[in-house]
Amino acid sequence: MISSNLIYKTYYNWWKNTDKTVLILIIVLFTLGLFFSLVSTSLIASDKLNTNSYYFFIKHFLFIFLGVFFIIFFFFSCT
Repeated sequence: MISSNLIYKTYYNWWKNTDKTVLILIIVLFTLGLFFSLVSTSLIASDKLNTNSYYFFIKHFLFIFLGVFFIIFFFFSCT
């Protein structure tokens, strides 16, 4: 089992080496993108495209999840 000290050390190194300004901007852009994709997805557009009314929101959320995964993956692969 992984000791809590190793997890704390890994998290501490990640937080120490991360550019907080860029991280906050990424989180804000992800949140704004999700918000606007939720607000702009209208029922008329989903009826014309024969999709779920939350299709674009779900698609954007999946891409955000994929992006966060790659951010974490590349951080741990570089250390």
